[in-house]
Amino acid sequence: MRLLRFQKDSEICIGAIFENQIVDVAHACRIAKIPTPISVLATLEDQLCREAILSAFATQSEAIIKTEVKLLAPIERPGKIFALAANYEAHAYEVGLKARDKKTYVPKVFPKLSSSLVGPHENIEIPSVSDMVDYEVEIAVVIGKRADRVLEKDAIDYVAGWMAFNDVTARRMTFPGNPIFTTEDESWHFLYGKWCNGFSIAGPWLVSRDEIPDPNNLKMELSVNGEIRQSALVGDMTFTIKEAIAFISSICVLEPGDVISMGTPAGIGEMGAGCLAVGDLVELSIESLGSQSSRVVRQKILESA
Repeated sequence: MRLLRFQKDSEICIGAIFENQIVDVAHACRIAKIPTPISVLATLEDQLCREAILSAFATQSEAIIKTEVKLLAPIERPGKIFALAANYEAHAYEVGLKARDKKTYVPKVFPKLSSSLVGPHENIEIPSVSDMVDYEVEIAVVIGKRADRVLEKDAIDYVAGWMAFNDVTARRMTFPGNPIFTTEDESWHFLYGKWCNGFSIAGPWLVSRDEIPDPNNLKMELSVNGEIRQSALVGDMTFTIKEAIAFISSICVLEPGDVISMGTPAGIGEMGAGCLAVGDLVELSIESLGSQSSRVVRQKILESA
């Protein structure tokens, strides 16, 4: 099942999409006279609700949304967002890393902030503290149940589903009054450049694991102004989804709704055609997981009081 969150007028709703038609989950549940789940993950787990959704679509009931709506991030404010750095070999090479046997090191995992999460068609804002904003097409894993020190062989059992993800990144920060950038600063600037508002673009929807048990053969692609910049298979990654879940859950407990973005393939702007500029149109897609489109704008300057 493909589930999403959307805004209709001032109301935030949960929907299911079939053949480009959205079923309003709350409306479908009212028709079926059953309680309405409070979240996308709760909808996935509720068999009666899923049956009501399918019935609403099959009968073309009034639960079908007939007007255009604004799509939001499929998961609302996850407790944790993790992402993997240099997890595609060709991308690791393009940023200057040398080949290593993965048995000799562990995944490079960093946090992103839940406040950075936005829907699939939001603008990418170039913040006042950076002039080097870049794109990264990635597949994101959404955790479906509590995962504490899980074994690699069992890890997929903890996945609720998959979604497309753009790990937007400010490659270099330019803080006022701090013009000198040193090697010592680099790791901190890397993190700051991942945390800006709107720098975790998710969706358009969550595709449940039962619909796509193994996403490794899905093609992912990103273009800027129609020029393809990134193209790869999901499964080209170094550390697998199973390995990432097992590793992260060995450090901290993963909870329902947590997100793990699995890293990006080669073709980032910094190492090729250049970082993003105001007016650019960034479009990405992952086969069977949907597509995003984002216009690049300059962050508005706050006026002093």
